[in-house]
Amino acid sequence: MGRKWGLFLILLIVFGVNFVWACNPYWIQNPVNCLVNDSYIVTYYDMNSCNSTNVPIRNGTSDYCNFCNEELESTETNCIDFFQNLSWVDNNFASCCSVTNLPSDCNILSLPYNETTTQNCYWANLTEELGSLDCQVQPNMGVNEKEYCIARIPTNYSNETFKCIAIIKNGLTDEIIQTNPQYKEMSQTFISFFPESDTRQWFTPANNIVNFYYTGKNLHPDNKYVLTIECSSQQRTLVSQMPFDMGYEDMSFVFFRTRWMMANWGYIITGALILFIIMALAFLWWKGVFR
Repeated sequence: MGRKWGLFLILLIVFGVNFVWACNPYWIQNPVNCLVNDSYIVTYYDMNSCNSTNVPIRNGTSDYCNFCNEELESTETNCIDFFQNLSWVDNNFASCCSVTNLPSDCNILSLPYNETTTQNCYWANLTEELGSLDCQVQPNMGVNEKEYCIARIPTNYSNETFKCIAIIKNGLTDEIIQTNPQYKEMSQTFISFFPESDTRQWFTPANNIVNFYYTGKNLHPDNKYVLTIECSSQQRTLVSQMPFDMGYEDMSFVFFRTRWMMANWGYIITGALILFIIMALAFLWWKGVFR
């Protein structure tokens, strides 16, 4: 019995030592080193440094990566007559396309990015030499009301004399809907079949500020319009545009009139009764009752 336990202890010591000193590799993939052809070589290292040659099967193979990204940015010129030029630039061209020469990194060299095109600019930031217009964004007004706007003549043109006119066009058909100003002069004669006559005039800037207007004439809600202000001198014509649409008529007056009627209903009923009595007496007198 003692010999058996002794043999068992010897075997336990031998195999236990081998188990403790056995090295188990722990493979971890190395960081990606992306090449200019958008690929990298897969490699591993043994965290336990067992010097094992039994590396993972993917070791030494090639895989996809992205060396760089292009950055395309568009540039738009000022909007003139509802058209503008569109061109592109790649902000990362020097560090990407010129290095890799890959089609996926060089879209700037192919259509439509390698040429200047023309696009419609109805609803873009339609401003040119006069700069942005200062108007109500969504006006709602009656036909005879005016909406006032302001434009500014650049200071470098302050020595020139400008005459300005406002034009409203349909934003979809480019049809002229309205031109302003539309001043009317009274006839100088005592008797005239045409007491008023249209006189075409213009706006004149005051201290480089053009105070102009447009009206609600021929303008309808839910339609798109483009407001244009043109100022011309003998040397040049300055233009600025702004899209807008008409809002529905403000009905807040109905609310306030209703509140007024509720607060004064007694006076209103009394006045109506007095008016009814007066009209009844007048009717009876007319019929000859009091004659």
